[in-house]
Amino acid sequence: MDIRKATIMDLDYITKTISEYYKDLNTKISLEYYQSSIEKLTPYIKERLSEGERVYKYFIAENGGERIGILNLFIGSSKKSEILLCIANNEENTSILLDYGISLLQEEGLPILIQTAESEKYIAEKLQNMKIKKLATNWII
Repeated sequence: MDIRKATIMDLDYITKTISEYYKDLNTKISLEYYQSSIEKLTPYIKERLSEGERVYKYFIAENGGERIGILNLFIGSSKKSEILLCIANNEENTSILLDYGISLLQEEGLPILIQTAESEKYIAEKLQNMKIKKLATNWII
């Protein structure tokens, strides 16, 4: 699997980029649902990262040239929290992306906010050995 990295500083541009990229994924969740999730999450992102410079990194995962998902990290320069968004075109790829994203964030020992289109049951099972707290439609570890 190939993970391409980029850093973007503007939240509006980020949202647009995610929306455009999402159209290329063959997923069971609608673009409207994901855009709605981004809109709901944006206030959390702004609040949590308001004390420092907002840095956004996205990881586009490809397998044999096929786009399988997108992993999004929002990082505050204050290093108080990091936010992970994950979307993939099937459960197996979601698992791969979540594993990768969580391992990156755990290295810093910071709180993690997870947003994914997968069901709550799936996320609960995936993170069963971690301390989980639910916030709206998002998961905070």
